Amino acid sequence: MKKMIVLFLIIFLSSLSFAYVWDSIGPSDLQVNNFNTVFYNILVEILCSADGILINEGGNWVEYPYSGLPAWSAVGLDPNNILVLLGDGSWSDGIYKFNLSTHQFDIAEWIPFPNFLLYCTINNTYYAGGLYGMWESTDGLDWSEVGYFNMKDCVAMAYFENHFVVSADNEIYYSPDIGVTWNLTQPGSPLISDLAFHANGTLYGIFPGPSNSSGLWNSNDFGESWNVEFWSLFMSSVGLDVEDNIFVGWESPGTEGFALWNPVNQELEFFNEGLPNLNINKITYNPYIESLNVISCTDSGAYILTDYVGVGIEEDELEITNYKLQNYPNPFNPTTTISFELPVYITNPVVEIFNVKGDKVKSFYAFPSGSCRIGTRSVVWDGTDQNNKPVSSGVYLYQLKIDGKQIDTKRCLLLK
Repeated sequence: MKKMIVLFLIIFLSSLSFAYVWDSIGPSDLQVNNFNTVFYNILVEILCSADGILINEGGNWVEYPYSGLPAWSAVGLDPNNILVLLGDGSWSDGIYKFNLSTHQFDIAEWIPFPNFLLYCTINNTYYAGGLYGMWESTDGLDWSEVGYFNMKDCVAMAYFENHFVVSADNEIYYSPDIGVTWNLTQPGSPLISDLAFHANGTLYGIFPGPSNSSGLWNSNDFGESWNVEFWSLFMSSVGLDVEDNIFVGWESPGTEGFALWNPVNQELEFFNEGLPNLNINKITYNPYIESLNVISCTDSGAYILTDYVGVGIEEDELEITNYKLQNYPNPFNPTTTISFELPVYITNPVVEIFNVKGDKVKSFYAFPSGSCRIGTRSVVWDGTDQNNKPVSSGVYLYQLKIDGKQIDTKRCLLLK
């Protein structure tokens, strides 16, 4: 009987300390460098691994290697093709077009020792960086070198509205005008290996390695000056989910693993239980699934976490008001009505729309004259941006903010 009681206590205590589950994405026997999603007429999920790419085809992950090259990132090109960044210092390094039907790779641009590939929705331009500079393209096929970064080791890039930030040659460069002009950040800036913008414009960066300056840093002026969030050795990555929760990861020598960072309380909450590998290569999320999620790319596969909200938080600390944020129709073309309910008088609620990259598309200051009465309120989005220009088909996020606080976020699909 005593043994049964002890066993029950062990199971009970374990359930209290392990109230979340990591689920695998694809095979668990490969090094995953990145997880990417592309949506045109169908959703394409891509794992960038040490041996090429894997694509989720009807629930089966199919591997497509190319000359033994590792893949670092993938972005959409058109409904039939994606762009993949491949390379590890060989003569074959570069940006490749991969056809989703024929499964053929074709070189688009040679880039030795590549580091990043991204698509900027602000100016509809592709950017790629490597050991000897940075390149740009408006169509993904014809590339030109960005002269300012000639022979600079471009490690990471991030953007927010018209602000570009690039980490290169152990320095940080920022542009206030989508890359027309560039400036070198103030002296004493950190060495940054990974960058991520928060929706409020705060930029987070990782100072890697065993330096006394290693840790998580931030910039509140789009890269011009930097402040430390916390010190920690051997950090590797920073990423945000769709609700801008901040996650950080470490590489193996640090053995810290994977954690949620709360900048208000200055606390780390670790989610290492059940994660098979604590060498974190990249932190991202899947914008096309309904539940809040974060993805950890490790040396032993990629893993998704969806049940981390409220773990370690008392119930009375959670927001219990239901504003019933929704839109109809969904999917929509050309307009959709975004509605929500106000249980109390509210001062100037705001509805903001973002694309899946986190770029703000449009804001609705629905009640600029003052407090809003109790009841159902709505705004109509016609699929245009802040300049009333039509946006492209795809998934968008709409968010309700009250007094500057994010209350709820939902997804809608624009189909043209």
